[in-house]
Amino acid sequence: MRLKRSFRRIMESGTHNLSAEDLSTHLTSLELKVKSKQANIAGLQVADMVAHPARRWCFRHFFNMVDTRQTFGDRIIEIPEGDKFFRYKGTIRSYGAKKLP
Repeated sequence: MRLKRSFRRIMESGTHNLSAEDLSTHLTSLELKVKSKQANIAGLQVADMVAHPARRWCFRHFFNMVDTRQTFGDRIIEIPEGDKFFRYKGTIRSYGAKKLP
């Protein structure tokens, strides 16, 4: 599986921003554990619910994408946007959000 191979490569080599040593200090395994949707695991449901709204938020804020649609995802992303994102003098900064190529 490509995703598992990519994860393993990152864990062994690190990234531009994190060394392999830093990653191994904070992550418990070199192997990515993939579970089936049928397993109905709560953490996977939360990840699914947040992933697309977070992507749309990043495109609107970092790439100036114009999208005036109001979706349920916009209501979901208001939760971390409201008090979890780093702010400096009231402006949300990109710390904690990572733009990757």
